[in-house]
Amino acid sequence: MCKTSNTEFDVTVIMPVYNEITTIESAISSVLELTKIYSLQLVVVDGCSTDGTKELLQKMKSNVNLEIIFDTAPKGKGTAVRKGLEIATGKIISIIDADNEYTINYLIEIIKFMKLNKLRFVLGNRHIAGKKMRTFTNKKITTIYYNFGHNIFTAYFNLLFNTKLKDPATMWKVFHKSDIEDYRFIGRRFEFDWELLALLIRRGHIPQEVEIEYISRSHADGKKVKSFKDPFLWIFYIIYFRFKKINI
Repeated sequence: MCKTSNTEFDVTVIMPVYNEITTIESAISSVLELTKIYSLQLVVVDGCSTDGTKELLQKMKSNVNLEIIFDTAPKGKGTAVRKGLEIATGKIISIIDADNEYTINYLIEIIKFMKLNKLRFVLGNRHIAGKKMRTFTNKKITTIYYNFGHNIFTAYFNLLFNTKLKDPATMWKVFHKSDIEDYRFIGRRFEFDWELLALLIRRGHIPQEVEIEYISRSHADGKKVKSFKDPFLWIFYIIYFRFKKINI
């Protein structure tokens, strides 16, 4: 259950959560820093966590800026975000994981940049020249695999969509709610990120990218992406979302 609001906020942040007991409190606390600048709606969607995250969230649900949805089973990031979008009332929407890989100060800068330049869509670019995007301690092969995969999927997406993005796979996609309201998303897992990006670009909202810092975590730390299953699904879904019939 969650409390719902008809209030229109400046910003809605949607946070999908599954078994993040070690980071959930600090992740929520960092997002709530936005209340110092904007009216904020934070929607947390818990996918039936089993590590104590659910119980901790139940103790936090009285926060006036926090709305929590408790799902009945772990159904994937995309499903969680879609549930969050159903009650989102912010003019600007951002999605943030509960793993603290991203620093909230950069989201504040992205929103400021977006408002100042009257932009519809902004990405937080983790790909900084001369620096590896991901570095996993004592896991050289894993580091190479993920960074190489990022380059391949970036080139693949840019080719299909005729774009020149540096980091289309970034979690931080900041956009206006009004640009997606009439669309019904179908992504259930991490393909949702590609679906959202494809939709906005096909509607003419080519994103500008703002450089951000990023602290990658490994599967041992709780990373949810499947190293082989998800990338192979993305190959199909990127093509599908490129040519799927939508209202432009």
